[in-house]
Amino acid sequence: LTDNGDGTFSGTFNIPAGSYEYKVALGGSWGENYGVDGVRDGGNYALVLEADSVVTFTYDSATHLVTVTLGE
Repeated sequence: LTDNGDGTFSGTFNIPAGSYEYKVALGGSWGENYGVDGVRDGGNYALVLEADSVVTFTYDSATHLVTVTLGE
């Protein structure tokens, strides 16, 4: 993800239709990771796409929450 300069990081990806899971891993390893509700070592977020989609993920380093936006 790209640093937005305000404590958030985002990236936009073309993702094929399907069911996925994700969480945030910092520092290139799973040593520090954040899942659902920004909980450290928390469960994976679920993402179900009915069609191929452009998806933007935004991670907030203060709350450790991820926002997902569909579309460009």
